[in-house]
Amino acid sequence: GRHVHLYVAGIYWGVYTLHERPDHHFAESYRGGESRDYNVLKHNLGDVVHGDDTDLVRFRDLLADRDLESPELFTEVDALVDLEDFARYMLLNYWAGNTDWSHQNWYASSAGGAADPRIRFHAWDSELTLKDRDEDVTDKDDPDSPTWFHRRLIENPAYQALFAEMVRTARVGGILDPDFTSGLYRQRLAEVDAAIRAESARWGDNRRRRPYTRGEEWIEERDRLLERWFPRRTEEVLGQLEDAGWLR
Repeated sequence: GRHVHLYVAGIYWGVYTLHERPDHHFAESYRGGESRDYNVLKHNLGDVVHGDDTDLVRFRDLLADRDLESPELFTEVDALVDLEDFARYMLLNYWAGNTDWSHQNWYASSAGGAADPRIRFHAWDSELTLKDRDEDVTDKDDPDSPTWFHRRLIENPAYQALFAEMVRTARVGGILDPDFTSGLYRQRLAEVDAAIRAESARWGDNRRRRPYTRGEEWIEERDRLLERWFPRRTEEVLGQLEDAGWLR
């Protein structure tokens, strides 16, 4: 996605973010094949965006009906789902403390015509994140959702080892190193820092007599995240994952 200034009929309407929607056209552009061959779901098994839910139902049924500790189960599931990508997706949402997920706000795509036809999950509508530093969503277990899949997969020794190794490599010098995560945030800040003045002028006094401003609320929230959230969040989440027994 990228940030833009939006005008409606010549009237300034504020700072908006244009972003891709992870549907079958999105899947084709990143994964190859033909868009018509993709199966895409949103929010739950019943919400089919394109194609059908056959692949995800098969994934669900494997975890519901089989011995979760079986080595053969891991092999079967890995042929159906990109498990490394899935583990990374789960780690992202646990780290961000996503409280508006996974009962909703997720996409999944798969396709027989792609070079890698396996199921992949995509983040969606994830603004309820980066809130309390001790936010813990590892106990989520929403039926037929990413958290339901993960909590059953983690009982499989091979998946548990894959997940634990991903956490280990992400922790120091990887995608969850505080220097890396705060660096990404600083990049996004730089893109909109000046534009926030225009956003404040347009909407700062909405439901409030004294406007929200860049110099006060924006700076306060920026500093909260950079000084208190990012430096400590990774260690906080590691403790949560250890308490859940997922890093043994």
